[in-house]
Amino acid sequence: KGAPPVIVVGATNRPESLDPALRRPGRFDRTVAVPPPDRRGRLEILGVHARGGGIRFAGEVELSKIAAQAAGFTGASLAGLLNDAALLAAREGETAVGNEQLEEAFERQAAGIERPSYLVNKKERTVVAFHEVGHALVRACTAKVIAELDEIAMGDLFAKSATETEENKSPSGVSKISIIPRGDAALGYTLSLPEEDRNLLGEVDLRADIAVLLGGRAAERVTFGRLTSGASDDLQRATNIAESMIMSLGMDSSVGPRALDVAGSRYLGGGNSRRNYGELVSEKADKAVDSILVSAEEVAIQTLSRNKALMQDIASRLLQEEVIGGDVLDEMLVKVEPPSLMKKFLSSGRN
Repeated sequence: KGAPPVIVVGATNRPESLDPALRRPGRFDRTVAVPPPDRRGRLEILGVHARGGGIRFAGEVELSKIAAQAAGFTGASLAGLLNDAALLAAREGETAVGNEQLEEAFERQAAGIERPSYLVNKKERTVVAFHEVGHALVRACTAKVIAELDEIAMGDLFAKSATETEENKSPSGVSKISIIPRGDAALGYTLSLPEEDRNLLGEVDLRADIAVLLGGRAAERVTFGRLTSGASDDLQRATNIAESMIMSLGMDSSVGPRALDVAGSRYLGGGNSRRNYGELVSEKADKAVDSILVSAEEVAIQTLSRNKALMQDIASRLLQEEVIGGDVLDEMLVKVEPPSLMKKFLSSGRN
């Protein structure tokens, strides 16, 4: 009696594995989820480090730009980004961290450490250049069509809300293309930054993501008439999205509004498990996944075939300069012309 109250605070990444006795009322009876911060939260976290983290920033630093780009970053990720930027500034003999170091640190977090000394032969370098330009052109093309579809679907409501995200917005949806190797395996990369935090993924956006992922493979087919192993990761990611649309989100009329997956843990990469269903449903689901992937690849091929001259121009410049970004890239990608079947595919998933 009279002793000070004791408050016990615990943290875990696996709440579903805790003993139920700990989660009964009167024990740990308050649960506080800590998701990755939103744009405003990221800016405030960066501001805390800027004010008291012992890192000196140049006067022109745009922390708001980094906060906008770093969707999905946690507080620890943002701290690591700033530490990387400080190390880069020190190596370059700078007395303060500038925008250049912040952007490079962000790309290190997003795509891995640059490996300019890694030797890539001329043939592979050319394939990589066209592969990355393929991703960029399909992204720019889908961005154009999605803007049209959103305007039709939401009208004035969309036009008013869109003005809130104009800052740092790239009209093409692509910020940079590079053929400088990064990380463990990437021989090049296309940097597509989100214009805003996305909490809801529409079926149009998911189909666009699949088409963009298959854009590199489509560029190889259109340009060289044959494929390489460079699209293996793209295929994995595209297939995962297509399966999620059919198995978890009910985004296909042939399977219907049902979830064939049972949602698993959302912590530490917990996966889904499959429900029990018959062979007929399984066959329908497989066909639906195949249909989305085949249609997306056809759209990507048609896009690049129609814009083949533009693809060759950008790839030639990329081979000379190794990196293209900013206004220069936007001026080139704005010339892309969507094929006639793009709008139908994004709207319905079929060509």
